[in-house]
Amino acid sequence: MQWGQIKTLFILCFLLLDIYLLFLFIEKEKVDNLSTLDSPELSIEETLESENITISDDLPEDQPDEAYLSVRQKQFSDEETEMLMDLDNQVSEIISRNFIVSQFEDPIPIPEDSTNEEVSQIVQSNVLFAGEYAFESWNKELNIITFFQKKNDRTIYFNQNGLLLVYLNDDNEMIAYSQSLLDEQESNNEKRSLIEPLYAIGALYNDNLLYPGEEVTEVEIGYHTMLPLDNGIQVFVPTWKVTVNENRNHYVNASESIIFSNNEDEFIEEAINRSLEKVRTIEGKTELKESMVRILLEKYEEINNRSEEE
Repeated sequence: MQWGQIKTLFILCFLLLDIYLLFLFIEKEKVDNLSTLDSPELSIEETLESENITISDDLPEDQPDEAYLSVRQKQFSDEETEMLMDLDNQVSEIISRNFIVSQFEDPIPIPEDSTNEEVSQIVQSNVLFAGEYAFESWNKELNIITFFQKKNDRTIYFNQNGLLLVYLNDDNEMIAYSQSLLDEQESNNEKRSLIEPLYAIGALYNDNLLYPGEEVTEVEIGYHTMLPLDNGIQVFVPTWKVTVNENRNHYVNASESIIFSNNEDEFIEEAINRSLEKVRTIEGKTELKESMVRILLEKYEEINNRSEEE
């Protein structure tokens, strides 16, 4: 047999082999597609169950379509300023008509085993407008109690303009506080549909923020900062707060399933820096100014020391 004939025979054999392999590949694709149709993806509930992730809290009902919240920062009136100055056992100042700092003449004790409700009651008895805030956390390493403002009976999470920070000494006594407040909301008629709370939990799982064996202990609706505007109005989007294992909070945009990244220590550090800038502008109350600067600097150093240790 001549070499040309042998070469042709080899080419035909390889061609037949390629056709056969292509046939096997097509058949495999058909089988895989049929398997996918017969076995659709697991639902969120099934996925969580397969990972032994439980939800102990009754999930809130589906929320109706609603608009974003638009709010200006509050400017305190002369009457409100007088109300503040008339509070017993404290020396106070309103800076730029929108920021309050106050120091207690006699520290006010808070029992270490107090519930969140009991802490709120003590604070409300001594702070103007305290009923407009919701207890968020008691950081016992920094000796700072954080309150976030509420709108429409919902908490506005991590916003510097709707914040009450109460500063404690090492004996769990309230020694001072700083306070900002958001004003009445602006009209906004553009409504958007909100995701179900279960989908917010699913978003956390898909983003590797929820792990096998964990427990979702609470889910509630609030607001989170969407964007600040040049004219002084801030826009807030409805947000699901998902608490895991009773001590870890995640925040999911209830309109677009975006997960907000928040760090409590960084937020408090920013708040203290802002407070220091404002307190240093106080004129005429030297003792209050110096005392508040000292308290704020001590808290700032505690945050930095803890960050270095970590």
